[in-house]
Amino acid sequence: MSNLVFRLPRYYQDSPQVSELERVLGEQAEALRVSESDTLAQLWIDTATWGLDLWEQWVGLPADRTRPYSYRAAWWPPSATTFPRSPSWSTRRSINLRLFCPIWPASRRM
Repeated sequence: MSNLVFRLPRYYQDSPQVSELERVLGEQAEALRVSESDTLAQLWIDTATWGLDLWEQWVGLPADRTRPYSYRAAWWPPSATTFPRSPSWSTRRSINLRLFCPIWPASRRM
């Protein structure tokens, strides 16, 4: 059972319906976390998978889907060093918050 169930009254803790609901909510929360991680990975050339098509289209490179993702990400020309390369996770999180957080002050956005 989730830790949240223990904050509920005792009769909810013993309920099989609430236990099942907590299990399903936990699965959904995990799926959402995985989806968020995958989507954020598309913002960086060297961690992008399905997002590589968009990066290649953006700079006018031909998208060769027969090649593996690692080859396509490493193939970028040296002039692409100005494009985003994958920083550490904490830096990524900070950048994403600054760019996409609606409550972050506009004057402090990148």
